[in-house]
Amino acid sequence: MDYKEIKITLVIMLVLILELSFGIGNSPTSFAYVMSSPNYRIQKDSLNVGGLPENSSNYKMWESIGEIATGKLTSSNYNLIAGYQAYVPPILTFSISNNSIGFGTLTTGTIYYATADGNGSTSEPGPDLPVKLTVSTNAENGVVITVKDSNGGLSMGSYTIPGVASSSVSTSSEGYGVYGKDASGLTIDEGFDNDGTSDVAISTSYQTFASSTSYVSSADVDLAAKTAIVATTAAGSYSDTITVIATGRF
Repeated sequence: MDYKEIKITLVIMLVLILELSFGIGNSPTSFAYVMSSPNYRIQKDSLNVGGLPENSSNYKMWESIGEIATGKLTSSNYNLIAGYQAYVPPILTFSISNNSIGFGTLTTGTIYYATADGNGSTSEPGPDLPVKLTVSTNAENGVVITVKDSNGGLSMGSYTIPGVASSSVSTSSEGYGVYGKDASGLTIDEGFDNDGTSDVAISTSYQTFASSTSYVSSADVDLAAKTAIVATTAAGSYSDTITVIATGRF
């Protein structure tokens, strides 16, 4: 009987984009500054008739008086919040509970699930396992989490156990599927919800894994993986690298 040692390494990247940027992925961070020099930068200014900061032990407030042309303007292409006091710095935090998971030693006729200890399991891990992704952002239009892998499957040299839709992994064929589960504050994309409808294989191009349509605080989703082999699967140690990106839609 063949035995296969399989491990997965997860690599995390963070990307922050503004609403005026188009698309998601490796977009650079973009900010605008009103005035700057090698020694300073003023990110916001205004013309008005007065105002000053006020604070106490319970609050802090910045005020301005008499400013013109303020408020929120929107179209299908942009959001603009005009006014000195309207500015709120963009915030995006993203964390991962484990950056290395594995399937352990595999045999034919069984579906295996990746686990945080690398030993694998024949049953699906519980909530927050094997990898919990947690994101917070004040982006008005929410956040998108995208994923891709380096091999299009689990690879050992020139041999690859192909990536397939997670719901298609079965004991009758080789396959490796990545999917989401136990989401809170996020919606798992149809392609990765493991429900047998329109599920997709992870690929070497970025795909939407989960998202929200508004700001979130400590929203989370589990990233899970499962695989199966057949008698003709080459014995050895396989691996894959999954890159996960969180993009704030400001």
